[in-house]
Amino acid sequence: MGKFLLPYKFKYWGAFMLPFGFMGWYAGQMSNVIPWLSFMNWGVPLTPIFLGICFFSCLLGLLFLIFSKEKIEDEYVQKLRLESFQLAALVQIGYLVYSFIKLIIITKYVRDEKEYFVFMFLKVLLAFWLVYIIRFNFILLRNKLKVSNEK
Repeated sequence: MGKFLLPYKFKYWGAFMLPFGFMGWYAGQMSNVIPWLSFMNWGVPLTPIFLGICFFSCLLGLLFLIFSKEKIEDEYVQKLRLESFQLAALVQIGYLVYSFIKLIIITKYVRDEKEYFVFMFLKVLLAFWLVYIIRFNFILLRNKLKVSNEK
């Protein structure tokens, strides 16, 4: 697994790109940015370009956070990565089952089933990676604090 990891400095880029990309994408989806983009009309459809850049910077930031090495990359960190992936997969399967049951129940109340279905799968994929990041970093931070308190 170690040969597939990026250098540690990519973790900083990921921590910068993920929140800004997500906020820009979310603001664009909620039409908060569209009036600003239509003001800068250069004859190019800027809204899809802006949404694409924000979405892919969010995705790239997420991948940088996940696949970058830690300062000290040892067997414990690799074991922790594996356990975090396993827990994230379990949560993802549970959330997928929950989402399908919810979709079956509320199908008659949803206006656009295709849009709901797409956002459901985006949330399922995002849940996997967020559970992985949160668990992995929480346990690393907890262990670092435990070691520093023992000294």
